[in-house]
Amino acid sequence: MTGPHDAIVAVTYWCNARCTMCNIWKERPTNEVGPEFYRKLPRSLRTVNVTGGEPFTRKDLASIVRVIDEACDRPRIVISSNGFLPKVVGKTVSEILEFKPDIGVRVSFDGLADTHDEIRGKKGVFEDCLESVRVLKQIGVRDLGIAFTAQERNVAETRRVYELSKSLGVQYTMSYVHSSEIYFKNGPAATTPPAAMPASNRGRLADEMDYVASEELRSWQPKRWFRAYFESGLFDHAVGEPRAMTCTAAHDFFFLDPQGMLYPCNILNRPIGSLREKTFDELWASATREAEAAYARDCPIACWMVCTAAPTMKRRPLRPALWVVTHKMRSHLGRRVIA
Repeated sequence: MTGPHDAIVAVTYWCNARCTMCNIWKERPTNEVGPEFYRKLPRSLRTVNVTGGEPFTRKDLASIVRVIDEACDRPRIVISSNGFLPKVVGKTVSEILEFKPDIGVRVSFDGLADTHDEIRGKKGVFEDCLESVRVLKQIGVRDLGIAFTAQERNVAETRRVYELSKSLGVQYTMSYVHSSEIYFKNGPAATTPPAAMPASNRGRLADEMDYVASEELRSWQPKRWFRAYFESGLFDHAVGEPRAMTCTAAHDFFFLDPQGMLYPCNILNRPIGSLREKTFDELWASATREAEAAYARDCPIACWMVCTAAPTMKRRPLRPALWVVTHKMRSHLGRRVIA
């Protein structure tokens, strides 16, 4: 049996934000695992997203990244941050660059100044995020980007944040607000989007996302073409359409929480088992893991997050590739790619 290739590893649930769409910041977590624990991760991993809470609140984050890098045979590692601590971000990432020069970082922007600060629950943090991006560019981070989470209150700023990423010379990734009792701590996962876009805003969302996807398709970078395909699936999710591709959570992907509990993904509250109590190979070979993989294939929630969509796209590239060929032509002809 081959092991999983992708994972989200939440290293803490401590968070210094007060986001309106997430309740992680209300947690007062205990018993979070130390850096050496991450040697339990499988060497099969090729992509690891290190997240939180806010990962830069952990003073040992550089040590955690080093252990993950060694344990998983130098995978691509991306740290997801809210960007509120530019000095800490700069110092920690400078340490990481000494042994991991290809480290990636994504800083969350959920709108321009006022909108971002409102959603993130603190005044002035938009400027902190900009400073974090500037610092990361200055110290030489090459895999650097903005992460935008769309929801009803920031739909009108989707393309403006995309243009901000271009002006800063960094990448742009996008998601849509989801619910999860194990990750976002904002209620149980639902069978429809937790904040499904009202009909009155769907046209605006389509226009905004069409602009972004069309720009990505007109680029010369294949990676950006496939982001446009992901964004088309994101729009479908936001308006309640079925998921375009079968989920491969608990097969190609897993989620690990800060206490060492393994889950199929960061949405489903269906634990596979504790990595404190068993080895990864024991958990991955278990009947529980096999059952969760089967459940994910027909999951009623049908979420569309990059963590589970990307592994599926890699495993079954034909459908995304055909979409890209057709819609890239449409974009160059000035026709819509998202209706």
